[in-house]
Amino acid sequence: MITSSLIVIALASLAFAQDTLTEHVAFSSYDNYLYRDATTATQLLFTQTNATSTRPRFIAAFPAGNSGAMVYFKATLGNSSALTISLVNGSLKSVSNPYNHTGISGQWHLSQNAELDLAVLGSVRALRDYVEGGGLLHSDMNYTVQQPNTNSLTLYREFFNDSIAINFTMSTGSAIQHNGTQNISFPAGTYDFTVTLNETSLQGIPPQTLINSSNQTIVTNSSTADSVKSVSFLSYSEKMLAGGWRFLTYFGRDTLISLRILMPILSSDAVEAALGAVIERTNATDGELCHEETIGDYASWINMQNNQPELGSQPFYDYKMIDTNFELLPALAHYFLDLPSGNGRATSFLAKKAGLANNMTYQQLLQKNVELVMTQSAAFAHEPSAKNLIHLKDGVPVGNWRDSNPGIGYGTIPFDVNTALVPGCLRAIQRLAKAHILHPSLSNDAAKYATVWESHALPLFQVPLNASYAQSALSEYTTYANLSSNTYSTNGSMTPPTEIYALSLMDDYKPVETMNSDLSFNLMYNDNVSTDLMEYTVAALRPFPEGLMTNVGMLIANPAYDSNRTNWEVFTRAAYHGTCVWGFQQSMVVAGLARQLDLCNNTSSLATTQAPSWCSNSTLIANLKTAQCNLWNVILGNPDVEFAETWTWTFDNSTQSFVVTSPAELTPDSTEADAIQLWSFTLLALDKPGYCT
Repeated sequence: MITSSLIVIALASLAFAQDTLTEHVAFSSYDNYLYRDATTATQLLFTQTNATSTRPRFIAAFPAGNSGAMVYFKATLGNSSALTISLVNGSLKSVSNPYNHTGISGQWHLSQNAELDLAVLGSVRALRDYVEGGGLLHSDMNYTVQQPNTNSLTLYREFFNDSIAINFTMSTGSAIQHNGTQNISFPAGTYDFTVTLNETSLQGIPPQTLINSSNQTIVTNSSTADSVKSVSFLSYSEKMLAGGWRFLTYFGRDTLISLRILMPILSSDAVEAALGAVIERTNATDGELCHEETIGDYASWINMQNNQPELGSQPFYDYKMIDTNFELLPALAHYFLDLPSGNGRATSFLAKKAGLANNMTYQQLLQKNVELVMTQSAAFAHEPSAKNLIHLKDGVPVGNWRDSNPGIGYGTIPFDVNTALVPGCLRAIQRLAKAHILHPSLSNDAAKYATVWESHALPLFQVPLNASYAQSALSEYTTYANLSSNTYSTNGSMTPPTEIYALSLMDDYKPVETMNSDLSFNLMYNDNVSTDLMEYTVAALRPFPEGLMTNVGMLIANPAYDSNRTNWEVFTRAAYHGTCVWGFQQSMVVAGLARQLDLCNNTSSLATTQAPSWCSNSTLIANLKTAQCNLWNVILGNPDVEFAETWTWTFDNSTQSFVVTSPAELTPDSTEADAIQLWSFTLLALDKPGYCT
């Protein structure tokens, strides 16, 4: 890992009464089963019986230690596409075995004679290494096979720390044959299975406790209850998890962005558990916020790779991302100053002791983050030039939510961090200082810095578009992408924008001229958004490829106007951060538009003393509302992906419209998506405005 530190965490857990939580989520080519009670929390995956292009697979993933077990099967004879493995309905239950082993048991049905093709036991990260790393297996993570009798077989692995182990037992009425770990044969039939480990379970937050008293209807409403269960499955007194099955652990960005939108419907206990998890993982030396934690068996393995085996399974914290550092303070300001649930709770919350070696208070750790923000924003505040913008860290190709080098067009200076998150964070410091939650002396400097960033950062990303060039580029791209001009116009005419905002800047400060959805951060985090950006928002929400909108969702990128035609090949509909849809970005835009329009109504509790200047432009207000309603109608018009993380499209020439498509259909080796992802459920906290039809 790059720019990382080690921290020992000792969290005081909240005690929540645990009813059994169960949910079935059919997603992509897999059936997902969530199960949580007072004993265990587990996500199970079975390859769907009608999935002909996917190898039959079973996964059991546990938030405890981010641990899991994965097995692939193949047909003994013939084509494995006919082989299926499926859960027997109603068979799941938690189990407690000797030596503190807890986990899940159930029954599955194997449709025909099969052999064990592959098994991986240990950390979910090791499972992901195989699935996402081209079949990467770690030779030092081997399991052993135990067979007490011919009808039962156990895969067993002791973790690197010699104190944790995982058992995966399968038993049936017929003989299971094996020769060591090779050629294990399973007859067709129904099997009992049990997966247990002796890792300490987390304390789940039940749905009724997760949601505040004013919003309990979404817990029981048939249209939202399952989604609330999913959020609950990802919510614990120790932390919120990013998603499952692949990310059943802490991610700072996912936590903070999700919190910023979900907070109005969450209970104080839930909000403070999540905020506390972020603060607990703050780098106590420099104030950076943790992007991702590595825990359990994989932490042991990382420590061994770093020639520090004596650290055992001590967690490893990654601080390479630059955006997360600017997302905590806006969340705290919103909670303590805007929401009734957080009013008056700052003093007691920030007085808590963090489970760190030096036993610092939350207030002291927060001050470290404040100092980091003020220090990193000072150079631009004193000399507002491109060289003083916030860059990705040296040698690190990622740093914001797009989390990939091609995702930001190979730039090094992200738009969202510099035009939205930094000024938004400075305004949060100003507000918290005025409220005496931070030291009052911070208020003036934070306000001065914020004003400079608000005035001077955005123009550095501005890309003017010559009308004739824009129309020519749009026409060429329409042909390149096999689209039709009817997708964005009923009469064939083009009205491209007069300017766009770069996705990022390169090292030489040249813009990556790709239209993008990251204006969502300006709408969500900024109080003083310029008229130019609000007008651009209207343009960006026009139909693709003129803008970002399709009938299946708002795209996160559109390279149509990019003079670097190579980016047409970088930002394709098959690319992870290309011309595809991400659900949380749609939530941020509709929430951000509501927030900005609220500033015009003088009903906001924000520190802004007067409404933004664009509020007097009635035409712009009407256009913003139209764009907002159009996006809402598209979101609600695609219920199958309403709470999905990401999806893409296929253009149907016969209907002249877009069709929801799984990325896996376009690229078989594409990154596997999660069935449940925390920030994909942010829509639960949002309502379509009454003025939308």
